[in-house]
Amino acid sequence: MFKKGAFETAKDQDYDVWNLSAPYIFFKIFKFMELFDSYEVVARYGRESLNDIVPIKEFAWRRKEALDRYLVSLKFIISNSKFIIIDKETLDKFRDRVDALIKNIHLTNNMQQDQLTKSNILVIEEQKFNYILTQARNIYEDVSILLNNAGLIFRKKEDFDLDAIKSHFINIA
Repeated sequence: MFKKGAFETAKDQDYDVWNLSAPYIFFKIFKFMELFDSYEVVARYGRESLNDIVPIKEFAWRRKEALDRYLVSLKFIISNSKFIIIDKETLDKFRDRVDALIKNIHLTNNMQQDQLTKSNILVIEEQKFNYILTQARNIYEDVSILLNNAGLIFRKKEDFDLDAIKSHFINIA
């Protein structure tokens, strides 16, 4: 479940052996934050890198799947953050907004028949697709602010005490 070395990393960061918050935060929140960005790129462009070769037939399908994963990742970030965010009501509102986006995701695409090959092709409704992407990004940014305010992303400045750090090094020397 946890990668080898996660507990040592937590210990090196002045965490108690029984405190699993560092690996939990990494694997249950930050991992999905990284995936969220990756899925957004694929949803917007159909591929993650300019060097990726994607057949034209798969382009719309990749974008559709990336949008699905994009929203699910956002839902994971919100649900896995609930323990640290004090304002549960706001977090629940964000979750409800994501649920509404998921409920309407079917409006972002439709199947059409290719007249030449008589095969079905997926067509992205760009305006609706981009609306859902933008709304999800806005929710993500708001949730990121809550996580940062909780001290999860950047340490709060009041937690930084140079005198205490100096004393700690003097005492261990």
